[in-house]
Amino acid sequence: METEPGSSLPSTQFPVRSTAIVYHPRRQVDVAPRETSIYMRQLIVVTLLLSLVAQVQPLAAQVESALDPATAGDAGGVEITYIANEGFLLVGEDRGVLVDALFDVGVRGYPRVPEEIRRGLEGSSGRFRNVRLILASHYHADHFAAGPVARALENNTAAILISTEQAADRVRQVIPEMSTMAARVIGLFPPQGKSQTVTVAGIRVEVFNLHHGRDRPEIHNLGFLLEIAGVKILHIGDTEAAAEVFAPYGLAGETIDVALLPYWYLLHPKWQGVVRDHIRPKQIVAMHLPVAEAAGSYFEPAGNLPGLLAAIDAAFPGTLAPTRPLETMSFRGEGE
Repeated sequence: METEPGSSLPSTQFPVRSTAIVYHPRRQVDVAPRETSIYMRQLIVVTLLLSLVAQVQPLAAQVESALDPATAGDAGGVEITYIANEGFLLVGEDRGVLVDALFDVGVRGYPRVPEEIRRGLEGSSGRFRNVRLILASHYHADHFAAGPVARALENNTAAILISTEQAADRVRQVIPEMSTMAARVIGLFPPQGKSQTVTVAGIRVEVFNLHHGRDRPEIHNLGFLLEIAGVKILHIGDTEAAAEVFAPYGLAGETIDVALLPYWYLLHPKWQGVVRDHIRPKQIVAMHLPVAEAAGSYFEPAGNLPGLLAAIDAAFPGTLAPTRPLETMSFRGEGE
């Protein structure tokens, strides 16, 4: 693919917070001269410890908030946590949404969900316990797997799956017969150019038909426009749709805060035009990035991951490109 250098979107940059904790190196402090009494030394040590506790407690609360969906988003806005490939956890107002995050074996050359994180996803534990909506753009193995989705639904009776009918059928085949889980498995596939809107636990989702590629019409792919805590987030799955497919949806008028876009939309001129003219997001997050050790052909035209990221930033300056599982970004809607 050729990279078309272009001006950045007329966007407002949103504040971003990573889950990375800043560790301060230990400093050796000469608390007293050699002749200081044991009592005085103990007093100084206790004073220092109390001071450290006072500093550590707010940091611990901040870290817990970043990792725990029960508190994440309490201050308003949405936290978006990268899981793997096109998989994300979106959290706002004590409610979570998983998009393309429940899969296992994946596809060669692209990130897989780490085992420890997948156990949390399937068990609906830790930061994943307040998930109310599970979305899957399509049934491919680097976006979806029926077993992990079924286990997540079993362990979280408040969660609902929305995906294509193709993916929904695969889940129904692995859940126990007569299980009440079947009622929480929803398959949608609106006609091209039309959309369907669903509201789950106060989370509004508009579902779009965005083809996976004209040469593979048998693979259904969905795009999702979500509104959580006043923040509009677009996820388009693995589409290769051009401008004429996006135009009827009127996304340019939606004032999209964050667009989660496969990286090829940021490199090829025909898809760059879709981003600039038909999506117009305030912030872009690149997804479906190959793993660093993938063969060079995965990174065309850049040759490697650093080159790919540099080409993306040249075309759309300020694009966020998470590559480490559990990297977290924070966004606020207008007026917050």
